[in-house]
Amino acid sequence: MNATVLHGARDLRVEEVPDAEILEPTDAVIRVFCACICGRDLWPYKNLDPSDGARVMGHEAFAIVEDIGPDVRTVNPGDLGAAPNRDP
Repeated sequence: MNATVLHGARDLRVEEVPDAEILEPTDAVIRVFCACICGRDLWPYKNLDPSDGARVMGHEAFAIVEDIGPDVRTVNPGDLGAAPNRDP
């Protein structure tokens, strides 16, 4: 799948990354169909040092649940969901 990856200040690339998968029993895999850029995504855009390592950008999206782990009880495949920024 494609992801937007920040490698350093003003070095933003769209790259192929591994597909998401269920790793823990509480995981869910979602298919993003609409996303936005949050101001928090832009903070490192001007000053990220390449030695800090590349970052996959984005954390606010609307998505469809594709798969769930065996311990997931609150969503099911096919459900619509939003993944807003929940930090204070």
